[in-house]
This record gives sequence, C-alpha cells and structure tokens, in this order.
Amino acid sequence: MLSAVSLADGSVREIYSTPGAIGRPLWLPDSSGLLVSMKNADQTFRGQLWLITFPSGKVQRLTNDLMDYQLCCLGLTQDGKALVNTEHTKVSDLWIAPAGDTAKAKQITSREFAVGRFSWMPSGRIVFANGDSNLLALSPDGRGPTLLNEHASWDPSVCGDGRYIVYSSYQDQKVGIWRMDADGSNSLRIADESFAMDPQCSPDSEWVIYLRGPSWTPVRVSIAGMKNPEVLTQDCVIGFGHFLTISPDGKLIAYPTPPVENQASPSASRPNQLKVIPFDGGAPLHQFDWPASASTPRWALGGQAIQYISTQNGGLQYLATESGWRCAEADYEF
Repeated sequence: MLSAVSLADGSVREIYSTPGAIGRPLWLPDSSGLLVSMKNADQTFRGQLWLITFPSGKVQRLTNDLMDYQLCCLGLTQDGKALVNTEHTKVSDLWIAPAGDTAKAKQITSREFAVGRFSWMPSGRIVFANGDSNLLALSPDGRGPTLLNEHASWDPSVCGDGRYIVYSSYQDQKVGIWRMDADGSNSLRIADESFAMDPQCSPDSEWVIYLRGPSWTPVRVSIAGMKNPEVLTQDCVIGFGHFLTISPDGKLIAYPTPPVENQASPSASRPNQLKVIPFDGGAPLHQFDWPASASTPRWALGGQAIQYISTQNGGLQYLATESGWRCAEADYEF
C-alpha cells in the first residue's frame, strides 16, 4: 500500500494498494505524481515501472517488458527528465540426478525459467511453473512438456493420490488457492483469499495448507473447498517462499518463525525458531533455534529429521532425532 502522511496534522491517506510489493516511491518535480517500481502478480511478480498520479491515485504503466526492475533503487534527476534503476536477471532450470550421485545430474529444461516449487506426479512426471506463470508437466528426461494452466499461477503441489494439483493463482485481483485435475482441467478456487501463497496438499489428499498474507499465517482448507479455512497457529512464518512443510506421514507441520521478543531485554538478539506443530494445529510439539542462513526446511525420508542447506557452512545440515526429538547437526560435502 502507498500512503501519504500530512506533515501538518499527521493524518494518513491511502493513495494506491496492490497485491504485489511496492518499491521506493519518487515524487515528480511538480508533485503531480510518483514513480514506483511494483511487483506484478500477473507477471510472476517481476518488477515494472509505474506512474501513480497524486492525489487521484490513478495508475499508468511505464514499462511492459521482461525486465525485473528492483524495488530498492529507482532514481530520478531533479528536472524529472531521466531516471535510473537496477534490473535483476534470474536464470533457473530443472536438473535431475540419481539419489546420492550428483555427479550424474542432468539438466532437463532449457530457456524455460523454472519458478518456485516443483512437484512429482505418481506417473513420474514433474509439474512446475515457468517464468510466464504457466504450469507445465514434463517427463524426467525433459521430453513432452505439457501446458496445464496459464492463469498467472505458481507453486504447484500434486496430491498424494495424483488426482489433483493445487496451486496459487492471481485472478480477479486476488491471489487465491486453487485446485485442478491432474490434466489441467476443472480448475476450482478452494480458498478465496486476497493474498495467499505456498499451497501444499496433504499426503492423504484431503487437505491443503498454505500461507495467508500479509502476516503469513499457516492456514488449512479441505481439498473440496466446501468449508471455511482454518487458522492453524497465529505464528508469523518467515517469508512466503516454501517455508511451510508437511511431514511424510501427514501428522506434523514445520515452519520457521521470528523469535518472541524478550520483554526483560527487548533489544537482546534472539535467534529465529523452527517450530513443529500437529497437522490439526495448536501449540508446538518441538522447537529449535533456526539459523538465519538456513534455506527452506525439508522433511527427511521417514519424517525423523528436517534438512536444510546452510550457506554459512556450505553444506547440508539437519535437525535430527534418534530417540525422540533432539537438536543435532551434520555436514555433507557436495
């Protein structure tokens, strides 16, 4: 949301709001409007440049290209005749390797910018979102890519029985949670949210968990979408990029969350926490310090460990259990 604050009385008025992120605004020299970089939901949240008139709040698009203009760094000359910004280019492809033998990894996509999570179908095909926000499926050898959905969609998750694929999609000015049949047909909104991301289907194919913005609260909804979504915890999950994960047996959910403020010493530095709660929600069953450098948490096979990549030590580390939960750590060289 972009707002204006009166210096005279401190009153606040909304100028413009959008589901995407708004970058640093810059006033035009005559104060008739503001230049901003905004992440567009209908373009895989690539940053584009916009003009927002003041005080009417009308929006005019200035760029419409494949660039990803950054939110931080828009600059404008004093005469308003030239601007500068930084552009972010990301290239991402899918690779596949035999378990435990990364030396045999093979690239299976080329020039098909893969965005966010991918998910395996029971048939062995892989579902993913590309840079144009389309959902595709392809074979592990990279052959036979099939378009499943082209409605500004991300983060597909195949349900355990393979009947449905759930995903987040930008439609009707909202980013909600949707499901479709495995062949891409019969799309249905199952959670009518203003901004929701990171849906994941439970192993029994009965439930979908996701993050509700803007606080990124864990929520679940039935796969049928007939009941109101249920808030699982009031915790705020750090970020919304695949940081919510279901255990293989479908009984637990793990997620990282910011530390609770220390009332005795508010300024004290406290680590983030990794929490594990029951799938039905409630108080944490387990809780550990979570490194700031840790990547997305992943359940290990068997559900007795949570794996993550740490950029600090350059290896794969995990929180493990041998007899009950405890905090352990191990490094593996790639």
